[in-house]
Amino acid sequence: MENLKKNGMIPVIILAAAVLIFMCLSGCSQSGLEERISKLEQTNETYKKQIERLDAVHEIQNLMGRYVWEHEVQKDPEFIDTMFAKNNPDVSWEVAHMGLYRGRDAVREILNQHGPKGDTIAPGTLFVHTLTTPVIEIAEDGQTAKGVWKSPGAETISDPVTGKLTGMWAWTKYACDFIREDGKWKILHYHVYRIFMTPADMNYTDEYESRFMTNASAIAPAGGRAGQESSLKEPTTYDNPFTANYVPELVPAPPEPYRTFSETFSYGKPATEDKGM
Repeated sequence: MENLKKNGMIPVIILAAAVLIFMCLSGCSQSGLEERISKLEQTNETYKKQIERLDAVHEIQNLMGRYVWEHEVQKDPEFIDTMFAKNNPDVSWEVAHMGLYRGRDAVREILNQHGPKGDTIAPGTLFVHTLTTPVIEIAEDGQTAKGVWKSPGAETISDPVTGKLTGMWAWTKYACDFIREDGKWKILHYHVYRIFMTPADMNYTDEYESRFMTNASAIAPAGGRAGQESSLKEPTTYDNPFTANYVPELVPAPPEPYRTFSETFSYGKPATEDKGM
């Protein structure tokens, strides 16, 4: 020992022993370390997907919110280029009893009808469509999404019977399919279902549309051109507004989690079906 001290070997031996102990410990824990790294990578991927899905829900909420905000000032003719899918022939628009419009040309036409009659918005025009009770599902593959909302709202219309500007309660349900194009969420199928529409001073159980209107499809918003006939218009696929015989149905059905769009239902009528059938 004294010789080792004299020769300065003690520090070398201690260092060698430390290196041997470290190598042993490293070898013994290598498999455990790799397992922990693998779990961390899986957790990171899970969090990444959750963040992407939350971002998608936020973008879709903003898209629909922007739709109703801009609809209030009749910017609908712009929606075909700013909010609807551009690269899918399945794109569609259907509102209550107003018919089904499929394909970009048809959707463009009906959106144009919801623009102002002239260069400016007519006095007395009002569209208030709120979006509540959202249920939104993003596909596992991240390429499509589905959402439903209930919409208590109010409008002014030019009463086709009296010609008088009339304030209306307009309660509806929204159901939309969405698709991701060029990194942005767009509307693929836009579908609005009537609950009831009645003058603000009338009880909705009085069934204004069925009892007091000879032609419910003639109801047109003040300041708009909706209601014009079109060769691109197809029959309404579903319309069940309130009457005394009304029985609630789960239509539209809230979306359930799904993997890819081909494995779920659609809120629009597929373009693969014969038109008008």
